[in-house]
Amino acid sequence: MLWLEGKPGSGKSTLAKFMVKELENDPSLPQAGQRNPLQERTPSHNSPQRDKVEWIYNNPTDKSTIIARFYYSFRGGNTQTNHELMLRSIVYQIWSKNSRLFPLIRKHYRMLKDCYASERISFWSYNDLMCALESLCGVDFDLRTFIIVDGMDESNNDRRVDILKFLLNLALPNPKSSCIFNIFITSRPENNINSGLRQVPHHIKLQEVNEEDIRMVVGRWIRRMVSEDKCKEEILQKVKEYIMEHSHGVFMWVTLVQRDLEQHIDDGGYSNSSLDTRLRSLPKELGGKDGFYRAMVNLLVEKYKENQEQQERGRRILAWVTFAERPISVTELQDALATPSKLGITDFSTYVLEDNRPHQLDKAILSSCGGLAEVNIAILLSTFKLIMHS
Repeated sequence: MLWLEGKPGSGKSTLAKFMVKELENDPSLPQAGQRNPLQERTPSHNSPQRDKVEWIYNNPTDKSTIIARFYYSFRGGNTQTNHELMLRSIVYQIWSKNSRLFPLIRKHYRMLKDCYASERISFWSYNDLMCALESLCGVDFDLRTFIIVDGMDESNNDRRVDILKFLLNLALPNPKSSCIFNIFITSRPENNINSGLRQVPHHIKLQEVNEEDIRMVVGRWIRRMVSEDKCKEEILQKVKEYIMEHSHGVFMWVTLVQRDLEQHIDDGGYSNSSLDTRLRSLPKELGGKDGFYRAMVNLLVEKYKENQEQQERGRRILAWVTFAERPISVTELQDALATPSKLGITDFSTYVLEDNRPHQLDKAILSSCGGLAEVNIAILLSTFKLIMHS
């Protein structure tokens, strides 16, 4: 097991996705199962050996290296924070990649199917899914399984310690098993995660090893600014020194600082002194009462301080997308906003919902909420949840 711990914005999810891509394209990892001619013979229908052989048939598309991933996220609501759904996703990804794995769960599957038909239990519970993954230790052929779990800190607190213990045990070497597990977990620093993973031998604190990568990112930005004749290199070198001193391994903070300074430069009329003053006035953290996220909210409040209607719309949008149990559609938000906010003084005998349903809501979301909410395939997602969390 490898545990990657990092502050918000330090690049955990980026590395998790990069790892999946690299594993999928790694030529040194066998992607197809070893074919056994003896197992490819299918007995006649009446053969007493048919049932025994057909389940060990080696399909040419079977994988001997399987990569399964799950990305926890507040933005996806319950479907992306629930541990049972995480296990279900991982089990599905693994079993769909190799037909020879079905015998491991065949008996359990049939029992659950019978119980489900009689409505005695739900199909594939949390514990059933754990048993399925544990059954992989019983394979009789070489199998390597990579499980990548990103954003553990965004998962439900309920059962989180249990899940961490389960994954940790799954990754322990088992000399009696032909299945090798490689498990990769990313998280922000949180007490129950730190406690659950304290025995992990491979632990990287990302903010402690990001310095050289951030130096490269800032250097690339400086070269672009100079090549576009926006600013002199000697001025930006002083900016680089300041960024390196205060970044603390957080790429997102570096990006926000660069964007702000570039906008300040593009506006024209800046001096060396004003640029330095601007740089030192920027927040030194992402979260917190004086962080970048709070500054974004303050800018919205300041922008619409004379427009109470716009302020109220922004508050209502952020409230709905933040506290909804699942991501809500744009149509649902239109209905929510059409509902009067002051129910006590509304005459419902004359109130027409359709007349109050907002149009071009995607534009209103952008203007009222800045970058704190976005529309993704007609579904509203909120980075405001992440701001509150951080």
